[in-house]
Amino acid sequence: MADEITLKGVVSALTEVPESHRSLYTQQGDKFILTEVKIENVDGLKNTAEGLRKQFKEEREKLAAYEGVNLEEWKEYQSNKEKIAADAAKAKGDWDANVKRLQDGHKVALDAKDAEISKRQRALESEMIDSRARAALSAAGGNDLFLLPHVTPSLKIVEENGTFSARVIDPATGEVRVNSATGKPMTIDDRIGELKADAKFAGAFAASGAGGTGSPVNANGGSGGANKKEIKRDAFDRLPAAQKDARMKEGFAVVD
Repeated sequence: MADEITLKGVVSALTEVPESHRSLYTQQGDKFILTEVKIENVDGLKNTAEGLRKQFKEEREKLAAYEGVNLEEWKEYQSNKEKIAADAAKAKGDWDANVKRLQDGHKVALDAKDAEISKRQRALESEMIDSRARAALSAAGGNDLFLLPHVTPSLKIVEENGTFSARVIDPATGEVRVNSATGKPMTIDDRIGELKADAKFAGAFAASGAGGTGSPVNANGGSGGANKKEIKRDAFDRLPAAQKDARMKEGFAVVD
């Protein structure tokens, strides 16, 4: 390949041009103008022209995708693109904040409702325990005023197949106690039976009226009959006046 030589289009003297190329210049006034150009590598020019045509075609195809686009609007969009993106991010942030605020408010309302339901449930269970314990103590002839605080702490209400029942539990562990004789969960009557068998609480129950040692004395000073009832004086003294009258009307005898 011939060496490439760059020729000036206008020179002041031919001495500025290689001697082999001075014949390409024509004098016009005091200047020499390049009037002839020798092209030795035509194939190279053709390749260059072909490449330019291909590039031009590709660029036209790219521009075709923007046909019909308003150039001014496009320029405005480009200049405002960052602002649009910022506004979109802010709008999304506001939406997320509103959603979170609603969720937080909903949770607070649900927590308050759950707390109210739990409060009412505890009150209802307490009332059920108190009522059932009093009924069982009354049936056993126990002094509910004295014995109730020793019964209710060991009771809890459980739901079984849609029915609410009272169960005796171990206050220390919360586990349901089992009647060793039956193998079934202990009942309120079982618990009251334990208290009745305990010497510390026996005086809070009405006497059975059975004859023998410790039998009440009748009006004639003898042993009481089988139908005679008695109550320890300390237990009787703790009874309200109305219950004292009721015991006397039922035929109870106060013994020391």
